[in-house]
Amino acid sequence: MSGMKRDGFAAPVGRRALYALIVLHFLLATGCSTFIEHGAVTLPSLLEEMTDRDAIARFPDPPYTCRQASSFDRLSVAPDKPGWFANHDTSQFIRSENRDGRTEWVMMDAEGPGCLARLWVGGLKPDGKLRIYIDGAETPAVEADAYELLTGQGFVPKPLAFECGKGGGENPGGLNLYLPIPYRRRCKMTYDGASAGVKPGETRGFGFWYNAEYRTYAPGTRVRGFSMADFERAHRKVDRVAALLSPAGKPEGMSWRSDAGVENGEGVSRTTGLEKTVQPGGRVSALLPAGPAAIHFLRMRLGRSDEETLRSTILRIAFDGKETVRCPVGDFFGSGQGLNPFSNWRQSVEADGTLTCLWTMPYRRTARLTVINEGAAGVPVSLRAATGPWEWDERSMHFHAVWRHCDPLVGNLYDHNYVTLEGKGVYAGDGLTVRTSEDQWWGEGDEKIYVDGEGFPSHFGTGTEDYYGYAWGGMTLFQSPFCCQPRAERPGVTVVSRARSLDAIPFTRSLVVDLEVWSWGDPRNNGYSSPVYWYARPGVSHSFRESKPAKRPSKIAGAIEFEDLKPSAKTEDLQIQTQTHAQYGWSNDEQRLVRAHRAGDFVEYKIPVPETARRKIVLRGTKAKDYGNCRISVNGGAIAKVFDFYSPDVISTGPIPLGEFTPRNGAILLRFEVMGANAKAEGAKYFLGLDCVVLE
Repeated sequence: MSGMKRDGFAAPVGRRALYALIVLHFLLATGCSTFIEHGAVTLPSLLEEMTDRDAIARFPDPPYTCRQASSFDRLSVAPDKPGWFANHDTSQFIRSENRDGRTEWVMMDAEGPGCLARLWVGGLKPDGKLRIYIDGAETPAVEADAYELLTGQGFVPKPLAFECGKGGGENPGGLNLYLPIPYRRRCKMTYDGASAGVKPGETRGFGFWYNAEYRTYAPGTRVRGFSMADFERAHRKVDRVAALLSPAGKPEGMSWRSDAGVENGEGVSRTTGLEKTVQPGGRVSALLPAGPAAIHFLRMRLGRSDEETLRSTILRIAFDGKETVRCPVGDFFGSGQGLNPFSNWRQSVEADGTLTCLWTMPYRRTARLTVINEGAAGVPVSLRAATGPWEWDERSMHFHAVWRHCDPLVGNLYDHNYVTLEGKGVYAGDGLTVRTSEDQWWGEGDEKIYVDGEGFPSHFGTGTEDYYGYAWGGMTLFQSPFCCQPRAERPGVTVVSRARSLDAIPFTRSLVVDLEVWSWGDPRNNGYSSPVYWYARPGVSHSFRESKPAKRPSKIAGAIEFEDLKPSAKTEDLQIQTQTHAQYGWSNDEQRLVRAHRAGDFVEYKIPVPETARRKIVLRGTKAKDYGNCRISVNGGAIAKVFDFYSPDVISTGPIPLGEFTPRNGAILLRFEVMGANAKAEGAKYFLGLDCVVLE
């Protein structure tokens, strides 16, 4: 093709140049801007990383640290200081700023270069705007209705933004944003809604919880800051990623990498399988093709899918001569206790018992899969693994998975250790199965993650359900690309899981992952089981750090504990449960929660008194936002005052003198009758909390 002349400019264009122009036009049309800054961190490059299953198996390049900004209670300053388990995690912002006549509460303010990788919000339905300011700009790069943005009803499509589960009453579930927001110098995120609940001069508010995980890259890393113009240019890539992350209604969970593709050898060099019945105490192994290679697909099916079989059949995997995976089959694949169908980006469980894993597992020389039967009966095992080529280099890492089982828990208010690691690697996700014998919320506990020897955790969350993507301890089943709840029972069994993507946590020396045990009931009626997943360079070691509950204070002198007494009479459908906590000043850390339903509900206790002399009676109880008004009667005579047990915070009443009384038939009879509720009371409104009685 000869040169062309337009407006006096000669433009010699050969065939290669024409092809280049065509490619350039295509890239602009499809929204790919990575070529503009080759090698830089951009929105398109982060979206590619999010859907590249192999990326997490290599140590990050460019390197980054992952940290968290959250609304955790700022009274938590150190494990050996009061307040370490403080639970007022709502509306704890960095600061407030006045802009154009409005108050914006700063949730995150991080220096770059970096990237916002995940945002979770819970609490009351957000009624304000979320703003994200990039690289010091006075005008936000993102300004959107918070609820619409975080539920996929705004400019970010589902499932890059989605709601998990359902909250109590009209409250939403957990609101999640996974669209990456890169920044070159600085990222500041604010919220201006009334649900922040913070008034001038207050240090705490109610109604808005948040967790934000963000990356900080090494100085000098080239990053293209987020803009809506770049988002519009990348809209086709955004839509493609959203489609890849969507299960598209296929329950097998194989919509992301088709089963047919594996069957036909697409992208794999060999498929290895075994079919064998493993007898009690026996094992069966399969040696995979010599490396360097990687497992890209692993599928198992047992002859039975009952809870006992899924827990007593153990999967072990050794890479390059070192065992890195040892986990019960059900827990390894995310099913937890029993068969609980779900699918996420890394795992799926089908109703027919088929278990699938899509973690990429590289090895340099050898890989061996072993299945052990620790049960009492033979188990038919079907296993298939697809391997493909892998270039092993200094960034390549082995896949690890271990299982932590603690049942029953040893107490309340302590940091339960998921895993402690020494070495270099990337934390990739975990799960939690909770067994509980009571109808009490068990998951107030915050995650605390220490990276490379930190004295204070760089990840300090706001609650177990928040960590796993939902809110309010909701019982709704849900699944999403990165967090799932396929089973929810109380009492009974709950199963949750979280697979990390751009929010994976690199470590160069060590990692400690803790989860607070913080239950409204007696945690000794609960048990935790946790599969933990990470990648690491050769030489990493793991352990579980033994944890102990907070030191129990001494019992109040002379206290007669309500938890040691049985009601002598009560309303028929009234429920009474024991709660254990170390932070409310309860005698012996325990109280009786009286779950009354209406005015007129009552409970009576006979306080044993062997002597006949008159006694002064001092009551200790609890106030809370869902507690009611109560009339107290002693030996059949009502005390004139009606006691209001409402408080916006959970607090002890302290000593309440009731007067002097003479025992009758070796006891003093106390009657507690609900008379109504404070106008400010929330939730159930009629509960009562009874700690102890002291006779003087």
